[in-house]
Amino acid sequence: MTAPSNVEQPDILTLEFDAEELLITDLAELTNDLMSVVRNFSSPHIPKAYRVRWVVQGVSKASPLRINLAPAATYRNRPIMGRPIEELPYRLLVGIHQLLDDARRPPEFTDDILKHLKRLVERTKKSSGKMRLLAGSDAIDITSEISAHVDAILEEAYRAFGTVEGTLDAINVHGSKWMFAVYDDLTGRRMNCSFGEAVPLVEVTSAITRRVAVQGEISYRNDGEITNIHADHLSVFPSDDELPTAQDVLGIFGVVNG
Repeated sequence: MTAPSNVEQPDILTLEFDAEELLITDLAELTNDLMSVVRNFSSPHIPKAYRVRWVVQGVSKASPLRINLAPAATYRNRPIMGRPIEELPYRLLVGIHQLLDDARRPPEFTDDILKHLKRLVERTKKSSGKMRLLAGSDAIDITSEISAHVDAILEEAYRAFGTVEGTLDAINVHGSKWMFAVYDDLTGRRMNCSFGEAVPLVEVTSAITRRVAVQGEISYRNDGEITNIHADHLSVFPSDDELPTAQDVLGIFGVVNG
């Protein structure tokens, strides 16, 4: 793939879909998956304080269907321009190109991006159509190789007992599998924790927004990424105002000032 500096409209991402028949429900699902991919994609060169949105630049219903999107960023409600933002469509294609070559996670590709890319492949196969993504003069066909490599990246490799620490910031008790999420304090990465009778629901709800340690069986991928923790024990760290003061510590040892 060539650098986008001299190609026409490198800041426009185009989804091109060609099928004999396209139902309105299929179009809605395609659009939803595409928006989920771009909404979760970013660049390390873009400050986290910037709000990046993708704006629809045009839709062509002629065969093939074409949906044009362009990234736009704001900071404190002021428009922000610059090469890192304009290159987002190109960088996204670079990552997808890597997925076509082998089962290595491209930079900035979260689990959600990978899962929605796989869904784009599945919807293409379901409709017996052809799909391409374009940025400037670069184009990539969305094929089954992407789906196979996504499966390999997300596949569970091994399990081990251990402990993870972070901030408990989400609870889901819908259905038979209850879970809560812990966010790593350094990386901000989300770690999903399933739980049952060993960890009472009241303990989980009382720990919301608190720093916790979760012990249990941890599932890993080949790249060391944690896919799930089956929680056996939950410990809550004391907050700053719950920690003993220097005066408290002196009192424990029988030291009296003054």
